[in-house]
Amino acid sequence: MRVGIGLPSAVSPADGRIVVEWAAAAENLGFGSVAVIDRLLAPTYDPLTVLAAAAAVTTRVELYTSVLLPALRPTAVVASQAATVDQLSGGRLSLGVGVGSRRVDYDAAGVAFERRGKVLDEQLSELRRLWQEPEDFSTPGPAPRRLGGPPILVGGTSEAAVRRVIQHGSGWICGVGGAAAFAGTAETVRERWQRAGRDGSPWLLSVVNYALGANAADIAEGYLRRYYGEATFLQSMIAQIPTSLDSVRAALDAHRQVGCDEVILLPCASDQRQLELAAKVLSDDLTGTGPSR
Repeated sequence: MRVGIGLPSAVSPADGRIVVEWAAAAENLGFGSVAVIDRLLAPTYDPLTVLAAAAAVTTRVELYTSVLLPALRPTAVVASQAATVDQLSGGRLSLGVGVGSRRVDYDAAGVAFERRGKVLDEQLSELRRLWQEPEDFSTPGPAPRRLGGPPILVGGTSEAAVRRVIQHGSGWICGVGGAAAFAGTAETVRERWQRAGRDGSPWLLSVVNYALGANAADIAEGYLRRYYGEATFLQSMIAQIPTSLDSVRAALDAHRQVGCDEVILLPCASDQRQLELAAKVLSDDLTGTGPSR
């Protein structure tokens, strides 16, 4: 099982160089990937812009959006930005996508919240079409590094999310609920993948928020309340969050036991000490090849 690390782009550090420094340090410390999450009406950094910066200071780590909300953006813009990061990184981008649950973000983008799933379905088909077109002045952005574009990973536990994995994805991301939530949907994804006659296996990831060091529990709760507000799953997230090295190790072990391919540890603070402490849980067996390229 591979272990990746989230960049603190959603923690809103006052100095943006901190986010870039995390990416370079994460690669040096042995993490397999770096990841970003997405919101619009929040003081968070734009995810694909952050990954472009991360690509410039790394050579090995995979780059994930976990997840991007494409429906907040015109499809042509998503296609261009993602292909650009894919090229800048030498083909290390995997585009994690989802629909999100915050109406205010969609209101700000001028997109009907109730149509977000339909919009995403249309976008996923259109992205693949655009990425397979010859590079010229009728298509958005550069040709991606790989014909057909970067691997698509789908977030969410709904029936629609599972369908999107099978139709468009290289894998699936569990965003909330830990190993128990991961296990149930992962089994469904595996079964549906096989039934559909897809080659190989889906790449299965899970996201785990964490905080370590002094006052870790308070740091975690403060960040989660600021970022997730009144989300229905907030209390369970706060209760489950690892705040010690032992509890981080336990979370990783639990995911390994249910067949998770990769866990992404998302920080609740931007202090690079959080990154250095998290690196203590890495071991030689936490490896993997990543989504199909």
